[in-house]
Amino acid sequence: MKRRFIAKQLLPERLDDAFPIARAAVPSLTLERWRIFAGESVAIADRAAPPGIMVVENDRGYIQGLCTYRLQHDMRHGTILAVDDLVALDLVDDGAIARVLIGALEERARAFGCSAIRLHVAEDAQARPNSPMLYEFLKCTGHAVDAVRLVKPVDIPLR
Repeated sequence: MKRRFIAKQLLPERLDDAFPIARAAVPSLTLERWRIFAGESVAIADRAAPPGIMVVENDRGYIQGLCTYRLQHDMRHGTILAVDDLVALDLVDDGAIARVLIGALEERARAFGCSAIRLHVAEDAQARPNSPMLYEFLKCTGHAVDAVRLVKPVDIPLR
């Protein structure tokens, strides 16, 4: 029996259902921080090109893939779809969830008139389950390293 998956926008009533997948992308994520972040992303869905959260569900409605996205204007590529926190959890790991998620992102990018998709993949993604195969899948489907993104945490002064 062939497995079936569907990509769709995360709805407000499914925020908590998506939390375990989001946490696979960001292990330090708390439920409270997820609810604030995701709640803001799904609340502004009425704008022409809103940021959003895309999920992939199996035929039973269980969420197995997730990513966040937003439009950005880039000096190299013009308007792009910037994708963060991509995770595709698949015990079989045949790439089906990643294929559905990437396909949906490409459709979204075309709909928004984007010239490229930029994926942010965490540096430690290679050490996570299923991530090496995800990284190889992305390379095989035309994604390539374009830049290196560095982050420096900043202490917030106490008030």
